[in-house]
Amino acid sequence: MPTKTDVRHIVREHTQAIKQRGGKASVLDRLLLWALPCTVGLAAGLCSVHVADALLAVISILAGLSFALAIFVFELRMTLGNKFRQTSYVLALVDDLFSNVLYSILVGVFTVVLGAVVKMFEPSSAIEHASALERVGTGLVVATAIHYLVTFLMCLKSLHAAYREIRKD
Repeated sequence: MPTKTDVRHIVREHTQAIKQRGGKASVLDRLLLWALPCTVGLAAGLCSVHVADALLAVISILAGLSFALAIFVFELRMTLGNKFRQTSYVLALVDDLFSNVLYSILVGVFTVVLGAVVKMFEPSSAIEHASALERVGTGLVVATAIHYLVTFLMCLKSLHAAYREIRKD
């Protein structure tokens, strides 16, 4: 993959950021981040649910807000780098938050693009039945949308944790 468009490091850093102190992600985190979206996506695909335009609009808006949050967190990290030691827990929280926000942007943009592609191939009327490919596409869009929303909530929780730690000092 060309180095300018390689986003694997974003996924890798996000994966590291969701791990607990013991080096493993909690079972509940795994269920919420992966099992819930996959289950709901599978159900949506099997039930031939159509991807709502409103869902893609909401994900687009939230992904845009995630871009703004990434800029804010970047500036916060630069500011706090002068105030705290580099090994500080506060800086570790902010670094994890930045990783999570970048990952949420990646998932949000992927969801919207995938949703747009799926919408292009949706049946034009309610009479037409969805093909297997359309069902798979729908399931993937729903799964990535839920994964995005859970990741976005995780970012908000991380932002709150960083704020709480900064407020202590």
